[in-house]
Amino acid sequence: MRSPLHRSRLLLVLLLLGACGGTTPSAEEPTIDLGPAPDPHPASPAVQRAEALLGADEAAQAAQVLEAAIAANPGDVRAHFTLGVTRTLLSDAPGAEAELRAAIALDARYAEAWNELGLLLRDTGRLADGVAALGTAVQIRPEFYDAWYNLALAREDAGDAHGAREAFDSAVTGLGNDPVVRFHRAGNYLRLGEGELAERELVRARSLASARPDVLRAIARTFASAGHADAAADTLDLAVRATETPDVNLLIEAAGAARSAHRLEAALGYGRRAVDAAAGSARAQAMLALVAADAGQRGEARTALEAASRLDTAGALHDDLARLRTLIDAMP
Repeated sequence: MRSPLHRSRLLLVLLLLGACGGTTPSAEEPTIDLGPAPDPHPASPAVQRAEALLGADEAAQAAQVLEAAIAANPGDVRAHFTLGVTRTLLSDAPGAEAELRAAIALDARYAEAWNELGLLLRDTGRLADGVAALGTAVQIRPEFYDAWYNLALAREDAGDAHGAREAFDSAVTGLGNDPVVRFHRAGNYLRLGEGELAERELVRARSLASARPDVLRAIARTFASAGHADAAADTLDLAVRATETPDVNLLIEAAGAARSAHRLEAALGYGRRAVDAAAGSARAQAMLALVAADAGQRGEARTALEAASRLDTAGALHDDLARLRTLIDAMP
């Protein structure tokens, strides 16, 4: 199943109805903010019950409720659509497609169904058909900004960066305050060679994501890959400050970014915090050894190196630690 980042907002709402915010999103896949589902079809009591079951992570039961509702009323457009969403959650792509197409057969201008169908087609490898379905969704409802965003991502996947740029331009009309939309738009600018526009968009995304460590980490990585070491370090510093209890991976990442930006004092501070957070982490000890060596702290670097060597039982860091040992041994 696709990541929540690429779902329609309606499905995200259904998934998170009872979750009160759900689990902490990963740095790899920051989620977009939720909004109301742009669905013109009223939900019958059966559909409302099914949506509640989906919110409680009971997709199989929701499917049974919807199947019974459709058997009693085959013309219930919203029931077909919601069953399509449910079958997607159950990893039943053929069943999901059949229900979404049934909804569209009953209402050819059902933009939400076209949007969900486009996402499904994209995920099942029919990229051109997915782009076409998402294009239909925005033709029907030009203010359907979520569909514009999904269309932009689909066009990116299809290698159409210029078409994606047009879709992103439409998406930000309604989703301009969403840092993830801005983040992906920056990536599109980078693919088009528009470095200055990408940097401005990343800065804008960062300002919108001040309380979103997951988004900030993704932004920082993009800054780093684009050669903006200072911006990456600034962004990870914000991510650490936005996290009540930063985990060891975030602290290691922040230490590395500060080191790349030649901020040795900050790098050393983050390295020490990483070890405090997880003294049994070979990576944390290795990072502390590296930044301590950079800062001229030979004793601390040596101690951390020996700890990293003991903890690296699988030898994953063997070559890096060997080079680090050579560096520390050469220190005055």
